Amino acid sequence: MVAPDRIVLAWVDRPIAVPATLAPQVTAMPAAQAQALAISYGGQGYGLPMATTLDAQGRPCPVWRRALRPEDVAEFYRMCPGR
Repeated sequence: MVAPDRIVLAWVDRPIAVPATLAPQVTAMPAAQAQALAISYGGQGYGLPMATTLDAQGRPCPVWRRALRPEDVAEFYRMCPGR
């Protein structure tokens, strides 16, 4: 059995409610840390949906710069073949 992915939410504006079914695998990043992360991506991401994942060495993969819907997850993962 494959463990579910960990999800870290980095809110730089206002948080939304996490669906109860995802709550066990979700961690919310402190606001100051989320802002520093956004700045590390060139200051982009404020007020916009943005997602990234890490490769096998723990490096960030390319940023997904739109809402990440369940039907987009496979494409999102293809952006980072070393994941």
